[in-house]
Amino acid sequence: MLQKNDIGPQAYRDAMAHFAGHVHVVTTDGPAGRRGATVIAACSVSDTPPMVLVCVNRENPKNEPFLLNGRFALNTLSSHHRALATGFSGLTGLSALRQGPGAALSPVETVAVAPGTFAFRLPGEYLKADWPVDAPKQKVSFRRGFDMMKYQVSFGDYSACVDDGACEAPDGMRQLAETPVTGVSYRDATAYAAWLSKKTGESWRLPTDEEWAYAAAERLHDDALGLEDDGNPATRWLARYRSEAAGKAERDPRPEPLGHFGANSRGVFDIAGNVWDWTTTCYRRATVDARGKITRSTENCGVRVLGGRHRSYMSHFIRDGKSGGCAAGLAPDNLGIRLIRDRPTFVSAVRQLWTRTMG
Repeated sequence: MLQKNDIGPQAYRDAMAHFAGHVHVVTTDGPAGRRGATVIAACSVSDTPPMVLVCVNRENPKNEPFLLNGRFALNTLSSHHRALATGFSGLTGLSALRQGPGAALSPVETVAVAPGTFAFRLPGEYLKADWPVDAPKQKVSFRRGFDMMKYQVSFGDYSACVDDGACEAPDGMRQLAETPVTGVSYRDATAYAAWLSKKTGESWRLPTDEEWAYAAAERLHDDALGLEDDGNPATRWLARYRSEAAGKAERDPRPEPLGHFGANSRGVFDIAGNVWDWTTTCYRRATVDARGKITRSTENCGVRVLGGRHRSYMSHFIRDGKSGGCAAGLAPDNLGIRLIRDRPTFVSAVRQLWTRTMG
């Protein structure tokens, strides 16, 4: 009798990557759009009825066209098709946006975040009588909702901006087209937002820290230590050390395919996963009085706030959170991009129409 082995998904994928088998490209085209992927898990099932089994990653939202189109073609490759196999494997940044000449930019999936109010812990460093304390909370209300990207910007989508000469290639190891782009700075993120706005005729931007925290909902991590002031600074230092040590133990820095971490209660996928999102909010250093009211505050916009498993602060030109550019706290594993699309107003609609008409 065969023994059951407890093998995790990643260990299985790593093992299958060394499995020698026929290489295929499975493709589809139809109302849901074009899609192509390199696969080795394909085989004949029966001739009555004729049936072929092809396995693709169902957690990857970009594989939905295979299901929605209701048809696919299986193309078996030879040794001289290596470039084709690599192109559709995700290693080169080739995505559904650019498969085929003149392919149009696909609509970006967004989540409509409803209006509401929540208790927001302010970002930055706060001092009371020259000793660090937890940042105060304040009530933040969104009278109008906003539209946030359902998934983070993928490497494949970011590569289209690089190909257009509007973005710089990201730093780091080779990335897969269907994983979130990493190795990007705040300046890279704003450049991508400007490029996407120009391409779509819509207004895309980075979120504020308040918007990101509200959209994160139950996945928002409160970085307060919740300590009573006992007059001993070592108490707080030790608590912070324990908190950061626990965070390091839970690290899994390898970027996963889009959708891997699932959706939160607002329908936003992978938020607070292992790729942090740049925001427009500047780092703040403030002094509070005995009642917790801010009496003095200084902002440093050379350092920006990132949302993730914990709040982080990075210099705006840094692309690798572990490179030493972290302004405070535990460094993030990966730096990525998630944008907000501004909803059109009457004024913006007139301005957009004027721009399209006059060029």
